[in-house]
Amino acid sequence: MGCLSYGHADGGLPEQKAGVRSPPRQVSEPSLPWKVSSPSGVEGQAEGWAQGRANGKAKTLERVLMKRFGKIPSSYRAAMTFADVAQLDAWIERAIDAGSIEGVFAVDAH
Repeated sequence: MGCLSYGHADGGLPEQKAGVRSPPRQVSEPSLPWKVSSPSGVEGQAEGWAQGRANGKAKTLERVLMKRFGKIPSSYRAAMTFADVAQLDAWIERAIDAGSIEGVFAVDAH
């Protein structure tokens, strides 16, 4: 039975000369039309979005409180600055019906 050969009679590939090795091919990275982010970049972006949402909610709460109750005490402003989105949402809901600004931030309020 015969053997198939894809090279020359000397065993080399068609583009090679006997005894001469070609240098390894350089493969370049494909150029992508978008930037690929690392996982930490994605996490950072998510944190940025969450912070932006919280800032927007805090601004909304501030507008509602000022419209309903006037001046906002600094202790409440500080609480709004450090609150997460869920807490800010709860305070916005309370601000709609609360009889006072203290009622908005009351711990036992529902």
